[in-house]
Amino acid sequence: GFMIAFLGLKFFHMCPMFTYYFNPLSVIIAIVFIPVFDTARVFVVRLSKGRPPFYPDRKHIHHQFLDLGFGHLRATGIIILMQLFFILMNIALFRVDINIVLGLDFLIWLTIMLTIQRYRLKAKRLRRELHSTGGSRTYL
Repeated sequence: GFMIAFLGLKFFHMCPMFTYYFNPLSVIIAIVFIPVFDTARVFVVRLSKGRPPFYPDRKHIHHQFLDLGFGHLRATGIIILMQLFFILMNIALFRVDINIVLGLDFLIWLTIMLTIQRYRLKAKRLRRELHSTGGSRTYL
């Protein structure tokens, strides 16, 4: 985390000549967006359940992809693609106010997390049904 922040600040100071083509601050926000918001989301969930913020569990996004049945490589690839999406979107919106871009990033992140949660609950329900019927399920 410290290295990403350091390199982000260095990038911000190296890019005054490129501000016509993109906003360096929005690129830095996009780079740290998933790790920061995933960590913040997990901390809030843990604290809301009365647990310490560093309590070990499977609430982070990569664990949620693993719980959906993706392997480590595929889960990492999806997260990298999501990260690239945020970076490219923030570059494309370089003329838009940074607060609007950050709000849009947050809305997209919230939509992604709610969708993942919905599919996790469906998969959990299906596994429970299959387990309770002994693995045989009849469809009418």
